[in-house]
Amino acid sequence: MRVGCIGYANRSGLGSYITNFRQHLPLNSQMVIRHPDKGWLKIDVPYTLADIHPTQEQLEDYLNMCSPDVVIIIETPFNDDYFKILHDRNIGVIYIPMIDCRSIQEIEPYIEYIDVVINNTQYGHNIYKEVFKEKAHYIPYPVDTDYFHPDKLEACDYSFLHNQGTGGSGYRKATDQVFIAFRQLHYQCPDATLRVNSQPYEHIHSQLFKDVKGATVKVQDALDTIDIYKGSQTYVAPSRREGLGLPVLEAMSCGLAVITTDAPPMNEWSPGNTLLVPVQEEQNLPYGDIPMYTPNPFELMQKMIYAYEHPKHMARIGQQNRKIIEEKFSWKVLKDQYIDILEKVKKWHEIKRIANSL
Repeated sequence: MRVGCIGYANRSGLGSYITNFRQHLPLNSQMVIRHPDKGWLKIDVPYTLADIHPTQEQLEDYLNMCSPDVVIIIETPFNDDYFKILHDRNIGVIYIPMIDCRSIQEIEPYIEYIDVVINNTQYGHNIYKEVFKEKAHYIPYPVDTDYFHPDKLEACDYSFLHNQGTGGSGYRKATDQVFIAFRQLHYQCPDATLRVNSQPYEHIHSQLFKDVKGATVKVQDALDTIDIYKGSQTYVAPSRREGLGLPVLEAMSCGLAVITTDAPPMNEWSPGNTLLVPVQEEQNLPYGDIPMYTPNPFELMQKMIYAYEHPKHMARIGQQNRKIIEEKFSWKVLKDQYIDILEKVKKWHEIKRIANSL
């Protein structure tokens, strides 16, 4: 089975997502989209390069070179004409939406060209199953629990960790809320420390505060993804909006306690968690299928104070988080579901190909 993919090969969230799939599924080719700022990294499967606004000719080059039976499209094909082109060439199409990026109304016109929609969140699945019916499947995102493992972490040098990444549109990582909460916390807990990881791109989205006492900011690409989870027992991720929230899942797999927003999809991974931060405001946006949730900074501060003052409880929560990922959101649990979908889509198109030849 030849499985292809269209998307980034870089250190972005989508790039990391596809890297994970290449390592665990028979994903043996890729049409690599070159990001204008983040560029691209060489990968270990056959690939072709395309622009951020790819052309039909670039897709044809990829298909002629790599001949995939099935193509996985995550978030966007970068050119919506690709749905029909793939369908007309009798190539299976699996679409994995990100609920913060594109709305279902944008995708619905291409329903006949999409074989299967895989939703990684229950929130997204509830939306897609109304339109795509039996084509919609809920299969969570699988974490590599061997890579994101507590044994790979280092000593706790900081009280808290936060990953701004490139910030994200709408300041969705809520780094500003983290700094506000930490400044207030510092009056009560003067020895508390915070490390914020950021990346050197998209400065327009940056929310980094300067000269915050007790806070250390690192603006660099992590050479090894797990490095962003090293150095603390508590990971702070009060996102306003996520399509999936990879850092929450990865931090949980590393055995960290996670403070995050009590809103979907962030609260899907550990329901009932005492470290969920209430939302103070909800705002609908003109794109995507999920609102922008603003966490309450006072409540965030309270959660951080509790975490700082109860390290043993945080250790127990971290152990529970690791168990949740192992039992519900790991490749060891979910891989067969993905393989089954791939094989079914390939078989459907083989039957169609035979029928067309008669």
